[in-house]
Amino acid sequence: MRMESVSENFQVRPRLELLDSLPPGKFDVALVCVKSYDSVWATDFAAMRLEDDGILCSVQNGLHESAMMEKYGAQVVGCVVPMAAEIFAPGNPRRTSGDEWASLVFGELLPGSSDVRPKQLAELFSALGPTESTSDIWGELWGKFVLNVMSNAVGGLADLTTRHLWTEPQSVGCIIALGHEAAIVAQAEGQSPVPVLKSITQDLLLGATSTTTQQWADTAEILHAMGESRDGARENLPSLLQDLRRGRRTEIDYLNGVVVSKAAKHGIDVPANRAAVSIVQEIERGHRHRGPLALEALSTIVRDAYVLC
Repeated sequence: MRMESVSENFQVRPRLELLDSLPPGKFDVALVCVKSYDSVWATDFAAMRLEDDGILCSVQNGLHESAMMEKYGAQVVGCVVPMAAEIFAPGNPRRTSGDEWASLVFGELLPGSSDVRPKQLAELFSALGPTESTSDIWGELWGKFVLNVMSNAVGGLADLTTRHLWTEPQSVGCIIALGHEAAIVAQAEGQSPVPVLKSITQDLLLGATSTTTQQWADTAEILHAMGESRDGARENLPSLLQDLRRGRRTEIDYLNGVVVSKAAKHGIDVPANRAAVSIVQEIERGHRHRGPLALEALSTIVRDAYVLC
């Protein structure tokens, strides 16, 4: 495997085992690292091979922890992946963020639990770079979820890297609308996401009710600054765009689709997220092309909902 990053490049030969030929015995820790639509069977398979006191973590996009806990209870420890990365080709991953972003963050999902296991996991995986444990893993999980809701779909349907995604006015408007709706849903769910990109707070997104608000302008300014910093080796493709370019199924149902479903439960209207899901699904089915026209279709919905005349 040839690994590239902003700080170093190197090659390794990891030990690989096929799932149907794993060696006998059980494991202490299992990380579920599959696409969201494969999460259920992969989690069940991993749990069968765990020790009774083994640890199970979802290292995925989306919010899988609640469903995992319903089946496997206290064996599940929360994990968030703050670092940015992409895969050019099989065996050639590229990490596009530096040590300013943790590789993994672990935390107990049940209130009042000891922090021993998260700290042990952080130490175990410290070879990946900076790792952390936290007492607010739900805040971290929702913070990463909101970031993915804001950026993944727009990057995918618009065919934009993060640098252009966060600096071009049309895509930025779509991102803020998606984030505003995600923040409303998080609040309805009783969740307090940590600041997106360490700077965009839930209150800022909640206040971005239209393009004329100061909160909208402040969020756009933060995104623009982050986009300008994503040059050279730090410019990357959102994972949903990577999937669309390869003709693969995306995780849209487990990102913006979750916002739509949770919003319906609370009677909240989320027009931007509903449109993002629909447009990405049309691209998946081959009924629409990704690029400027797809971005314009989403932007039209956002203008109708968030531009005050």
